[in-house]
Amino acid sequence: MPYATTPDVRLLPLLEPRAADETLHAYGCRVLRFLLVHDCTATLSDADLELADHVYPLAVSAPGLSPPVLQQLTHARHQILA
Repeated sequence: MPYATTPDVRLLPLLEPRAADETLHAYGCRVLRFLLVHDCTATLSDADLELADHVYPLAVSAPGLSPPVLQQLTHARHQILA
C-alpha cells in the first residue's frame, strides 16, 4: 500500500484510486474496509467518505456479525460522520 510522506510527519496510508471497472458500491466497500484497517480518514476525500457511509447499512445488516465486528463498523461510521 502506498504511503504519503513528508519530512518529520507520520506516514499516512493512501487508498488506491477507484479502478475503471469498479462499481461505486464495490469502491465504497473498499473505502469502508480501508477505514477498518487503518483507522484513518485524513487521506480520504469527502466523496470517498460519502460512499463508505452509503454502504455502511449493507455492512451492518450482514447476518452473523459478532459484537466486536459491529463495534468496529460503528467506530468507522463515527469517523465518517466526524
